[in-house]
Amino acid sequence: MRGRRVLAVVIALSCTTLGMPATDSSHPPGGATTLIVALGFLRTPLNLAVLLTAVVLTTLLLLALGRLRVSRVVTSQKKLLLGGFIFPKKEDRK
Repeated sequence: MRGRRVLAVVIALSCTTLGMPATDSSHPPGGATTLIVALGFLRTPLNLAVLLTAVVLTTLLLLALGRLRVSRVVTSQKKLLLGGFIFPKKEDRK
């Protein structure tokens, strides 16, 4: 069973690592979440529900903060796009 778990971790982290640049996003803690799932720490439906609830609430909070910030930024800035400061474009990261 150990070999399967190692293979699951390798596949999961590879997908996470390759998926972030492919979607032009960056979230280093995403690898930790991937490990939590791939290593099998979520053993009950309640564990999964708690994790998914945390992800959804965090996403909603970041979107709400993005809207708040967008409303306060000078309108001539490129970062006025909703969430532009959360998921910056490649040219903005320099």
